[in-house]
Amino acid sequence: MDSEVGMGDGEEEDAQCASCHQYCHFAAVECGCSDDRVACAAHTGALCACPPSRWRLAFRYTLAELDAQLSGVFGAATRVGALNQ
Repeated sequence: MDSEVGMGDGEEEDAQCASCHQYCHFAAVECGCSDDRVACAAHTGALCACPPSRWRLAFRYTLAELDAQLSGVFGAATRVGALNQ
């Protein structure tokens, strides 16, 4: 299984798992046989009949982007905590 950053590039809504219909916001498993079908990590078997070697794990963000978002959340939480003291 390959991995790639750039899942849902340009899409406004997150893809939904073909099996459980949960939103796949951070990562999803995709296959080249279908452009519109994805699966969450728990339901890869419901993705398609292709062998797993054809699937790819797609990430929405790079680790650097996630780290920047996390820093922003911690910064906001710190400011809110300071206001409540």
